[in-house]
Amino acid sequence: MFSSLPLELILLLLSYLDRDRKADQDTLRSLSLTSLACLGPCQSIIFYHTKLDSLDSGRRLLNLLLSSPRIAAYVKRVTISDAVDGASGNGWLRADPNLALALRKLNPKQIHRLTLNLQPGGSWGNLASALRKSIVDICKSPALIDLDMQWAPLALAGVCSPTLKRLRLFHPSLGPATDINPVPRPFDIVLEELELWSALDGVAEFFFDPSNQISLNDLRELEVVAYSSKYHSHVQLLLDQCRRSLETFYFRPGGQIANSAEHMLSVSQCPTLTTLCLTINAPDPPLSLPWTANFVSSIPSRSAIEILELDLRFGKGPVHRGQIHGEEGSVISRALRNIGIFIAKPTSLPRLRALEIGIQSEKASDVRSLRSWVREALAIPPERNLLHWV
Repeated sequence: MFSSLPLELILLLLSYLDRDRKADQDTLRSLSLTSLACLGPCQSIIFYHTKLDSLDSGRRLLNLLLSSPRIAAYVKRVTISDAVDGASGNGWLRADPNLALALRKLNPKQIHRLTLNLQPGGSWGNLASALRKSIVDICKSPALIDLDMQWAPLALAGVCSPTLKRLRLFHPSLGPATDINPVPRPFDIVLEELELWSALDGVAEFFFDPSNQISLNDLRELEVVAYSSKYHSHVQLLLDQCRRSLETFYFRPGGQIANSAEHMLSVSQCPTLTTLCLTINAPDPPLSLPWTANFVSSIPSRSAIEILELDLRFGKGPVHRGQIHGEEGSVISRALRNIGIFIAKPTSLPRLRALEIGIQSEKASDVRSLRSWVREALAIPPERNLLHWV
């Protein structure tokens, strides 16, 4: 009966299944055996995202593609994660004899998303040359729009085609890398989303180097984790590059802020910015929140910001024992009060619709008391209807 349904209806029904849920994977496999009409649509969902995360991954993928070559046409997303092998501290990629051949049997021209997680400290040079070249070929795919890398060479972004729109970098390795040879592109890469978790000096220089042909002029979403306040100046340069297009800015200020008025950022030249999300380690360092209060208060009234989100993270220590107290608690309280005073004025941010507060604590039982304490510290009049918990 299922096989008698129109293909469009079959595809619609299958689209409600989640390929990443074990139960739905089992359902898809069962449905693929019911009829030939279901086989292709089910396999296109099952193999859409191919995850390679263990030493056996290369062999299993190679055997699958040798026995059923048509499967290669369904693979559109690839995740390669170099998990630690037992207690040796060595990843599995360097020891896999089959993965390079398996990847060569895929069609890199149809892969639109690649996630590459290498070992901390950089293990690119330890991979087999054939495997490195296969990964480079995927990065060159004219269909690739999304690249997510951890501990991988930043130079890989330099070989991508102009189709790349989203880039996430977690501690990329800098400088030249074996088997990665950028070639001039007919057009620049024009990114729409960029996420950076790394030291920013060398990374920022990469983006500002015109020879890499990567433009941030149309960037809509920027997320930056600054591991030190000394990188705030690099963040400002990134903001300046995308100031006329940026719509969403996620930022976690760096530590070592000796003075809450230093290392300041400005979004005053970002007329399209509507969402600002700030992640703060509230008690440590204690000046992160005062810095945030100064930053928020510097936003001009002409700003288009509609949503301001503060993600407050409380760790161990005396700051969150039921109620916040002590000197650090007083510093945090005053900073929150300054934010509340600014936000409560209708003329400060006239387009603001919501102040969203998220609270994370190692003790889940503390969250409720922390919410009460934060609400009291902000002191935003209820009639403003701005405060929301997320």
